Amino acid sequence: MTWLILFLVAALVIGPIAYLLPSAKDKRLGALRLHARQLGLSVKLVSLPKLDPQPQERVNASGRPLEPKRSCVAYQLPAAHDLELTDEVVWVAIPSLPTVVYEEVAPGWASAQLPAPSEAARANLQKLAVVPKQALADCLRSDLLEIIGFGISARFVALYWSEKGSAETGEVEEIKHILDKISDLLPGKTADTTE
Repeated sequence: MTWLILFLVAALVIGPIAYLLPSAKDKRLGALRLHARQLGLSVKLVSLPKLDPQPQERVNASGRPLEPKRSCVAYQLPAAHDLELTDEVVWVAIPSLPTVVYEEVAPGWASAQLPAPSEAARANLQKLAVVPKQALADCLRSDLLEIIGFGISARFVALYWSEKGSAETGEVEEIKHILDKISDLLPGKTADTTE
């Protein structure tokens, strides 16, 4: 009986400590995000509209419409452009079998505002019209990454993905490379000439 009590006490002490230890997935994501920060990127957890939701994701049991979202992570590069955008312009990748109405803004890409962008978002898209859409879509092609979307704001350029990979397999370098290519397409900041 004494051994049983000692075992239960040990389990009560060790159990919570073991629960707090990071899992293999947590360690992998931590290393991935640390590597991104070392390359000058910031990391943010976000959600984007889902263009291929299942029926149960579109309406709840009481019949109220839902806005299906997909959780992902934004890897952001500080902006080096002079586009004066009021909000972030976000494009999402069009899946092979979309189940919702969307507006295609470039080949393979839709506006994240469903079913169509608001007037303010349209104004921001118009400001982005100085960038060739096909060239922007070409920058976003990657065999290494599952790119969910990308965004451009006055403060950053972002790539949204599912974080499938590790710090050693090159995904973060690929993200940095893509964000650098997109930044090169955007009109550059003008130098301040005041002294």
